[in-house]
Amino acid sequence: MYRNKLLLLLILVPGMFVIKACKDFFEEDITNKQVKIIAPTDKLKSKNRENLFLWEEVKGALSYHLQVVHPSFDSIVEFAVDSLIQADRVTLVLNQGREYQWRLRAENGSSYTPYVYRTLTIDSTNDISTQIVKLLSPDDKYISDTTTLEFSWRSIAGANTYTIEFAKPDFSKPQNVQNSYNTTDTTFVYTFKSDGAHSWRVLGRNDTYNSGYSVRTLTIDTTPPVAPTLTYPPNNAVLDSFPVQLSWSHAADVALDYLSVYHPDGNTLLPGYPKVLTQPNYVFSHSSVDSVYYWQVQSEDASGHLSKSSLKRIFTVK
Repeated sequence: MYRNKLLLLLILVPGMFVIKACKDFFEEDITNKQVKIIAPTDKLKSKNRENLFLWEEVKGALSYHLQVVHPSFDSIVEFAVDSLIQADRVTLVLNQGREYQWRLRAENGSSYTPYVYRTLTIDSTNDISTQIVKLLSPDDKYISDTTTLEFSWRSIAGANTYTIEFAKPDFSKPQNVQNSYNTTDTTFVYTFKSDGAHSWRVLGRNDTYNSGYSVRTLTIDTTPPVAPTLTYPPNNAVLDSFPVQLSWSHAADVALDYLSVYHPDGNTLLPGYPKVLTQPNYVFSHSSVDSVYYWQVQSEDASGHLSKSSLKRIFTVK
């Protein structure tokens, strides 16, 4: 009898573990849940062909099934979108002058929510006045060591031409605008005539409307900075001890300085030099006293141009 009970226990216990393991892989049943749509609002009449579809995530969902048709699911003429989306948003570009019906549901591997239905109309007036051109390159506050650059931007639905303008230094005054061009492309190559701060902007146009401007700034820097000037210690200075405060002045557009300190021969660098510095000073110390040191500095601007090296100076630490 005892033996039979033991055998039954051995059979049941492994089965219990199998059941528990299976439960760990069960997906949540989302049949009775519903997707809450945030945008676009129902029955929206949009002036833009490009619209953001946004909804709240459903706990337990792995993806969202979005379908968009024209004009309705009862009489489909065009199946515009049929996608599984693993996010809580998507941006769609739809045709102008059309009415759409769309629906969305959440899904996982074993269940799905009911569809939520909405309607959307894309206006056919080509009104792009509320849109803004998205600039792509170059980045805002870009620094270039060449005068010729390619500019690019994202197209606007409803625009058939674009106006790109260049100003120096900015668009605060009409007289600052140096050049204005119209193009049907979304790229444009332009050559600046001078170094310095510049601004550029792009707007979209059609026969009736203009979009808003997008503006970015950049700096053209094709000229190396002037050589730095050593200020302390004075040339041929004799100092009592370490540390020694080395200082110099450099041009306003300098990003980095390279400090070189040499052995008494004036040509062999000390180990660890040149030092790359962001400030025009350095606290120098060395193990050798009663020795002569040469030093000089070279500057680099944000565009990567190197200046000429400063004059070498010499100092002695007793």
